Amino acid sequence: MIKFEHVTKSFASSGGQTVFNDVSFELREGELFCLLGPSGCGKSTLLNLLAGFEDPTAGTITKRGQPIAGPGSDRGVLFQTFEALFEWGQVLGRGVSVIV
Repeated sequence: MIKFEHVTKSFASSGGQTVFNDVSFELREGELFCLLGPSGCGKSTLLNLLAGFEDPTAGTITKRGQPIAGPGSDRGVLFQTFEALFEWGQVLGRGVSVIV
């Protein structure tokens, strides 16, 4: 189970702008979860917190009761932009990237 408890994320580099405040939810094992919202609402930031790439400003994120403290082999990330993927991973030069 993944649990976000009262998670807040602000960026000091943008003058302390708060991306989201006091977010709480649980994801149960085997549950399908979809994160939707307009551009700039914090979807990628929330996923970066879950991946362990960033730390929350406040609150806790746990997986099976253990705090997420940095990236781990128990979580994977597929980046949104083609430039972040391996160029040699294209299938038949069609721009379809494969992550192995």
